[in-house]
Amino acid sequence: MKNFKKHLPGLAVVFVIAFLSKALDGYLSTWVKLEALTIGIILGMVYSNTVGVRDTLKSGIQFSLKKLFENRNCIARL
Repeated sequence: MKNFKKHLPGLAVVFVIAFLSKALDGYLSTWVKLEALTIGIILGMVYSNTVGVRDTLKSGIQFSLKKLFENRNCIARL
């Protein structure tokens, strides 16, 4: 539980970016053929380069990259 609390702020940012990328995917799909994953990567890059990533967010972002993204790829292969 202690580790989960450490990851929570970064996971919240990842969730917001994922939600925005999914919404933008639905909105932009008539003009541009980009998947939500690509839009999420672009949004994350823009966020990182404009606002910056605080140290409190890094552990949750790393957790989502290592654990959640790998599990998503394993599930997608099924």
